[in-house]
Amino acid sequence: MTTTKTRTPKPSLCLLMTEKREHGYLHIYGRVVTQRYAEAQYHVEGPDDRYSDGPLYSGLQLRCQGDEDSRRRAVTGERDAPVYGFECEYHDVFSINRRDAVRMAKTLTQLEAKLSKLDEKRGRVHTYGEYVGRVAEALGCAGVVFERTPRGRDISGERWYWETIGSGVSRIDRMLDAWVDEARPKPAEVVEVAS
Repeated sequence: MTTTKTRTPKPSLCLLMTEKREHGYLHIYGRVVTQRYAEAQYHVEGPDDRYSDGPLYSGLQLRCQGDEDSRRRAVTGERDAPVYGFECEYHDVFSINRRDAVRMAKTLTQLEAKLSKLDEKRGRVHTYGEYVGRVAEALGCAGVVFERTPRGRDISGERWYWETIGSGVSRIDRMLDAWVDEARPKPAEVVEVAS
């Protein structure tokens, strides 16, 4: 007699990207989420990893920052990237015990090692989108997720844009290009003079 085990498929990891503008600063955050299908739609939820012994993704956050000066310098060509401070860290963690601290350190150490190997192979990143793509790849994510604005939701009411890692990189870079373009001087309107 043979027995077979039925295993529940492991949920796909993704990076959920959000943009925040306040007090003259732009931040684009990323956090690890999983994909869940319910009510004929895919939803995002935090990873269920608090009680395992593997990598700890809960609380892990990517971020960058841009300000009016960095944006102006990107417009004038003095600076390549309009944002700076690419970072991956644990954020908004309420309490940490020794076990979680060890898992956090191990997760960050493994992530940094994988990012270093990618840098050796491909060179340094030039944009925040590239950085997000490499982190997603290093974490084993299936893709990148963006929340649609209420006006941007399609007829099905789908709340999320699910992108491959490559498409997610492009979308982040386009978000930053749009932010820089907002600061570009607008051409003067042409006024017709009656002769």
